[in-house]
Amino acid sequence: MEITYILNTDNYTYEPYSDGGFSGKILLAKPKKEDLPKLLIKSENPSSACCEFMYSRLAELLRIPAPKAYIMDVSNKDKKLFSSPYVVGIEYMEGMHSFTLEEMRRSPEWKTEYAGQYALSAMFEQDDLVQLTMTADRHICGYDFTETFWLSDMTVRAYQLPEEQLTEILLTRLQASARQGTSFLSAGAAVVKKHFELSEDAPVPSEYLEPLRDFYALTEDDIEELIDTLDGVYQMTVSVYFEEYLVLLQKKIAAYFKTIGEEI
Repeated sequence: MEITYILNTDNYTYEPYSDGGFSGKILLAKPKKEDLPKLLIKSENPSSACCEFMYSRLAELLRIPAPKAYIMDVSNKDKKLFSSPYVVGIEYMEGMHSFTLEEMRRSPEWKTEYAGQYALSAMFEQDDLVQLTMTADRHICGYDFTETFWLSDMTVRAYQLPEEQLTEILLTRLQASARQGTSFLSAGAAVVKKHFELSEDAPVPSEYLEPLRDFYALTEDDIEELIDTLDGVYQMTVSVYFEEYLVLLQKKIAAYFKTIGEEI
């Protein structure tokens, strides 16, 4: 079945939406057709579109629960509704509710999903609290992925600079990520061990390591459509950044497995 990555703003009506768990100004998009999903729209931070989209769809490839994100093709009549040209629609999840760590620990499925959420946040270097919820169909799901991939403080102007200047800026972001080494991966593992009530010197739980292995196994073909989708909104240097970021991440994962004495 063909996967949809792009939706048109013309197929929705919009109203203000506010929720403390989501960053920036949000709109609720209600579909005009029954076969389209209801969406939360972010456009205030120009990095929301690329970060939310890539985080969500990489989670999908790794079979870790996350709301689907779509790059929005903005019609001329809708441009005035949005704060920037970079617009993302995030699947609206009905019936979200909280859960306790004790509940999570009692369920092997929830332990797997919980650790997977921390593996994602570590791999994509989430610079914010990891926000988790229980969905109506009882899966542990993360949300709010704008502050990831070292891009959250980019401005609209930066994305519209000449290609050479934008490339230079993104190169410094990639170098910053490289300097972090495996620190985010180690920190994520420490949190999972603590929340699983394991000792600090216990082996890293397999529930945390398996998503890292799965990501390491991804190929260029696996992410090709994601990268091409970004090119419809951003300069090509942005999609190149993500390609290089993900290659760097695979190298970090290999290095991390060496540090803990595990086979990848």
